[in-house]
Amino acid sequence: MVTGPIGKHNLNTSLKSFERSFYFEKPSEDYVVIGLDEVYKISENGETRFVATEKKMNELKSNVISNWDSSKPLNIPLFVGAMKFQPERSEDIWTEFDDSTWFIPEVMLFRTNQKNFLVFNVSFSSTTHIEKIKERIKKKLESLFDQTEKEVLQAKIKSISGNSPKEKKKWKGFVTHALENILENNIDKVVLSRRIELLLNNEPNLDYLAESLRTSYPRCSIFCYHHGKSNFFGASPERLALFSAGKMMIEVLAGSAPRGKDEIEDLSIEKDVLMSEKIFENIILLLNTLKMF
Repeated sequence: MVTGPIGKHNLNTSLKSFERSFYFEKPSEDYVVIGLDEVYKISENGETRFVATEKKMNELKSNVISNWDSSKPLNIPLFVGAMKFQPERSEDIWTEFDDSTWFIPEVMLFRTNQKNFLVFNVSFSSTTHIEKIKERIKKKLESLFDQTEKEVLQAKIKSISGNSPKEKKKWKGFVTHALENILENNIDKVVLSRRIELLLNNEPNLDYLAESLRTSYPRCSIFCYHHGKSNFFGASPERLALFSAGKMMIEVLAGSAPRGKDEIEDLSIEKDVLMSEKIFENIILLLNTLKMF
């Protein structure tokens, strides 16, 4: 692992230059991670993805030599990746993403507390020559930082599907139907969603998208996971877990409840929320994920 200061980086060029790459940022906390290329990958599909991933990570630990412990105070991640909530309901648009993929980036650009770092991971065996590794690192860094920036035009929308007046009316009908069922106590809660597809005249500029999300949602976690020709990006207000000073904090939305008439009723409602099925499911997901590390 090699660390050192880094300068301004072109996100759009970097992420798309590799088969697999990853970007994560929390603007309000001055925390940025950019993982480029892969030196080691674990991909699994199906309901057994947690167990299978944990087994492979444990096997990896016994075959790794690193100075990763020296970087722990900086909170630099070793693995980055993504995992689907419901693998059994995958659709064609997600074919370039496995149900679970975690990878060790070959190059990682990292920023925290107004300090920039470069991390380089390599894979080698007893027959690997150190000089060849040094040469590979040199060439990779030269290609990474000596890129000639090309002007990338902002993509414009050519057409939209899924948002016509007829489709909007149908959507409002679903919402009305759901509200009626809630009022009649047939259901307690429902999560509705719809798909709107945009046809663009050019590939979207990831730098422009990241800056737009960064400006609009500075307290959210901004992300982009690139694989092949696909980019999954967005800004999420939820956080699976934060570890700091020996404490763990979980932020989960859709778990709200009305205030009580007094402090006693507030505490009772708070207990019910903490014991809710959604909170329980998120804790189980968190524990299963942590077991892998």
